[in-house]
Amino acid sequence: MEIRGIVTTTVLILALIAISTTTAAALSCDCDDICVNTTGWWNDGGAFNASTTPIQAAVNAASGGDTICVAAGSYSENVDITTAHLTLAGAGADVVTVTAASSSDHVFYVTADYVNISGFTATGATGSSKKGIYLYSADHCNISDNTVSGNNYGIVLQSSSSNTIINNAVNSNRYRGINLRYSSSSNTIMNNIASSNTYGIGLEHSSSSNTIANNTASNNNRGIYPHSSSNNMFANNTVSNNTHGIFLVHDFRINQIFPHPKCPNLYMGSTHILH
Repeated sequence: MEIRGIVTTTVLILALIAISTTTAAALSCDCDDICVNTTGWWNDGGAFNASTTPIQAAVNAASGGDTICVAAGSYSENVDITTAHLTLAGAGADVVTVTAASSSDHVFYVTADYVNISGFTATGATGSSKKGIYLYSADHCNISDNTVSGNNYGIVLQSSSSNTIINNAVNSNRYRGINLRYSSSSNTIMNNIASSNTYGIGLEHSSSSNTIANNTASNNNRGIYPHSSSNNMFANNTVSNNTHGIFLVHDFRINQIFPHPKCPNLYMGSTHILH
């Protein structure tokens, strides 16, 4: 009887080991670095790590140069990115939604250079001055193909230069849609749609040498709003159905606003085209 009991116990232990080995089996990741779903994250060739904040957990585990692929789903997180040369690639803004877990914090807060964020909907940062995507002292970043809506501010660059903001839909944010402030320079803002915000696209506080081109600003109180910012170029933007089309304040004379056929700005249905 004792021998039979020992055999039974041994078989049970071996079975548990087999199950454990299967559970910890290496997982593949399509982007070859780190993958995320709504319940956790894993390195390519590594084990699954369960997490209630899987995007942030993956960011914390990443090294410079990594790409983090985020699968379709709804995530409740406030994501802080402090690692340079990091790419966050969502499966698409129509299928990946990140809602601020705390409305009193930004959805994505970037304080590192060379960070790329694409393929997300960022929403729910409704607290005072909170942003959907916030670049603070971050240079050479690329923010593309995102939907940023339902926040206090949409996409904000503060003291950030040489960034590209392209192909984003920035809608229904309480104040600014896209906002460059405090000496944010040499940025490219292109092919974005900014609608139903208080200000569609704003430049403030000595933000200079930026290119604002091929954007649509509609149904805002102020479509495009350069304030105390110089040497910026505005070309081929469509500004429609705003209370003020382009609202010029302080030093606007040294901004380049092109009306000629090669790169026209179109003004349609705004109460005041230039103010």
